[in-house]
Amino acid sequence: MARLDALGPDWNYPLHLGVTEAGEGEDGRIKSAIGIGSLLCDGLGDTIRVSLTEDSPHEIAVCTDLLAQIPVLTRAEIPNAAEISWPFDPFAFTRRQTPEISLTDQVKCGGEQTVRVVVTRGTWEKVAPKISPKADVKPEAVYEDLHVFEIDPTKDFSTSTATRQLVTVKDGVPLPAIAAFRMLAAKLNRLGRNNPILLKDCLQFEPRPWNRNCPAARPRW
Repeated sequence: MARLDALGPDWNYPLHLGVTEAGEGEDGRIKSAIGIGSLLCDGLGDTIRVSLTEDSPHEIAVCTDLLAQIPVLTRAEIPNAAEISWPFDPFAFTRRQTPEISLTDQVKCGGEQTVRVVVTRGTWEKVAPKISPKADVKPEAVYEDLHVFEIDPTKDFSTSTATRQLVTVKDGVPLPAIAAFRMLAAKLNRLGRNNPILLKDCLQFEPRPWNRNCPAARPRW
């Protein structure tokens, strides 16, 4: 886009966004949302194509859902957005510093540890028999065993928990997951707290059949 702008108005061509053969199911939708959605949120892009390794009609629903979320995640729909002071710079990244804590006797998180995968007990009971001893990727903890402190970031809160307490957004908060966790991190920072945060891929945990076009129906945290 910068190159087209530099070439002048005669080069004002539409910019097409897509992630080719992103995959299928939840993984394909996550890759498409990150690759396409992040640019749309920056105001870039004129047309999009979600490319999954599934039947083509399934791609249309993902496109529609992705486009519907962009106004919610951007400042364009917020009244008096230009007058609002934002607590973060979306174009700069600094890793959030947290203390290292133990999830289990063998697994730690926070600090300089890598990302850990946590699942519900129901999901663990389904996948555990299929995990080979040499598997590179596997769930490392069960949510119900971690005693996570759940917070609704849309409301004022003060946390008296220890800094080493794992926190997360409470299920049912009426916000997209990304917006909810941004708000949680901002409010923790305002309180001077650096608790490790457990991210969820959805906030509407409902026991309904999994639909490949709606990955939020299959929670994996």
